[in-house]
Amino acid sequence: MKIENIVGGFTQCFDNTVVERIVCEYEKGICTVFFYDKSPKELHIGCDSYNSQYGIPISCDGSKLFIGAWAKGFGGLNKGIQAYEIESASALWRFNEGKIREIFVYPNYLIVSKALSNIFKIDINNGAVLDSIKSGTIESLYDLGFPYVLANTISGKLSVVDVEKMLVVKKYSKKITNPSNYLCHVIRDVTLRDNVLLISGFEDNPDYSAEFTAPNDFERVIDTDFYNI
Repeated sequence: MKIENIVGGFTQCFDNTVVERIVCEYEKGICTVFFYDKSPKELHIGCDSYNSQYGIPISCDGSKLFIGAWAKGFGGLNKGIQAYEIESASALWRFNEGKIREIFVYPNYLIVSKALSNIFKIDINNGAVLDSIKSGTIESLYDLGFPYVLANTISGKLSVVDVEKMLVVKKYSKKITNPSNYLCHVIRDVTLRDNVLLISGFEDNPDYSAEFTAPNDFERVIDTDFYNI
């Protein structure tokens, strides 16, 4: 099966499913499911530009998709997450917490970030909350490969979370991530390769009283021994 995002251009592939491909048309709020052995089916799920930015995750077995919404009424959805069974196009469960950003899919659960609030671990089959980490400073999550994600930030520090245990296992201070104490400091990407953790993005305005100028791109190693946890 292929899941094609005709706006963002990404494609995901899954083996051994009855579904050939899924094409998402965000301007119309429709995902069309193409089957190997029957006619296509349209899922009027209210997906929108929010989903083109954050994607529409699919379960690891290719049987379910998950639609996130930022706020009530956005894209025709209530805020939170709605899970659908792909083959039948039927709604399975709803998670009613709002301002959802990243949704990471694992075989038995989802890891979900709620902006400036929580990281939730959610049962993939019924939407029940299995565990959570609370912080008023969570802006985004980055996948580092199972079982780790990087949270920006938890209690003001860039933090590595073990999603199996739902524990913060490493923290990086502002002196490491933003050594020049820039007022504008934005992380766009995080890479973990050969035990080295690297962040990149842009930053500007070291003097709080100065006017903003063109931002400077940066790429910075913040950990040379990541797996020493």
